[in-house]
Amino acid sequence: MKNLLKTELYKAFHNLSFFVTFSTALVIVLWSAMECIHEYYRMESFFKDLQYTKNLGYPTYTLYCNWIGGEFITAASTLFYFLLPLMAAFPYGWSLVQEQRNAYIQNVVSRAGAKRYYGAKYLANFIVAGVTIGLPLLLNFIVVACFIPARLPDSIYQVYYAVFGQDMWALLFYTNPLLYDLLYFLLAILFAGLWAQLSFVLAAHFKRQAAVLLLPYLFLLIFHYVWYSQITYWFKAEGSPICFLRGVEIGQPTVWWVVLIEMGILFFVTGGVLLKRSLRDDIF
Repeated sequence: MKNLLKTELYKAFHNLSFFVTFSTALVIVLWSAMECIHEYYRMESFFKDLQYTKNLGYPTYTLYCNWIGGEFITAASTLFYFLLPLMAAFPYGWSLVQEQRNAYIQNVVSRAGAKRYYGAKYLANFIVAGVTIGLPLLLNFIVVACFIPARLPDSIYQVYYAVFGQDMWALLFYTNPLLYDLLYFLLAILFAGLWAQLSFVLAAHFKRQAAVLLLPYLFLLIFHYVWYSQITYWFKAEGSPICFLRGVEIGQPTVWWVVLIEMGILFFVTGGVLLKRSLRDDIF
């Protein structure tokens, strides 16, 4: 299993798809950071020109609402989370389809067994998806932190933060914002790792790499539209991962039970299907 995982990780991190996706994610997060930093210094200069001795709005200019997971103003932030599921699957989600087509899977399974093969495949895909999303998010946070102070948010300015009392972990945002951002950082990585496995699930039914990458994303876009046009009137909660992965309220409050249900479905569907495939005897 250990050697198989090393091999899978090497293939996952040494291919053009990973390089293109990771580079795209880096460009987007740096774009967001540059816009937020520029706006911060523009406002600083504005108040200095007015010769204000104190800007009462200082708490609104804080690291915690200017990193890409906490800001909702720039187009870069919206674009990153809109593309997040696709960027999670693109680096390595296509590999199982390719290895079925070129008979690589039969060679490996005959020597190492199906359980070890699928286990290594699952872990490698999860790790590369997490890295593709997690490292750019971390870089954005560090870059913004180098220029914008980490002032403690003030609940008086909650309309500027878009974090309200009914939102998940909202109390943490106003008492321990670093932990709040860390939780959303981990949530994005966990979602990316689980979402990337959907391409493996579809590999048994589709033989085209584009199909296993795009069909789950297309389903998500349809789900996003249906939730906002129909379901949101019933639940009054955020149900689209495109929105609830962000540490701000976009349309409806983010509530823990919706997030838990959707993440649980992803985990049991992807893990269950791949476990079932690993136990099959008719892999050839």
